[in-house]
Amino acid sequence: MSLRVYELVTERMIAALEAGTVPWVRPWSAQAGRPVSLAGRPYRGVNVFTLALAASAHGYSSPCWGTYRQITGAGGQVRRGERSAPVVFWKLAEVSPRRRPGPDDDPAAGDGEDSMDPVTVTVPVLRYFPVFNACQADGLPAWFYRPA
Repeated sequence: MSLRVYELVTERMIAALEAGTVPWVRPWSAQAGRPVSLAGRPYRGVNVFTLALAASAHGYSSPCWGTYRQITGAGGQVRRGERSAPVVFWKLAEVSPRRRPGPDDDPAAGDGEDSMDPVTVTVPVLRYFPVFNACQADGLPAWFYRPA
């Protein structure tokens, strides 16, 4: 999954470079503004670049982006045939891996304590979600369509 996320972001950056866009120089236009979620929170990191590049490439004038479920929940409907843009989500999660007993583990040995207590490990979680611009949907409240 994480390799696919990297591939998607890399493909978008390469396509922008080949089209003559320099993505690290403020890729959003003054018309659309900085990309924000439907809840009004600004996107951060690589999401700013990928969404701004998508908005620029397709001429979207709204800075608002949301998943299909978020758009329908806000009263809108994504038009048939519209293509989404990826948004990357990552966090550090603590997990307790289960360890299988090995051939050298003797449950009868030891000091009476469980010798197989799980150890908490911190691992990165990387996912991506398909989002649509408000300009790709009909029926949303008017403030989703105006520039930020």
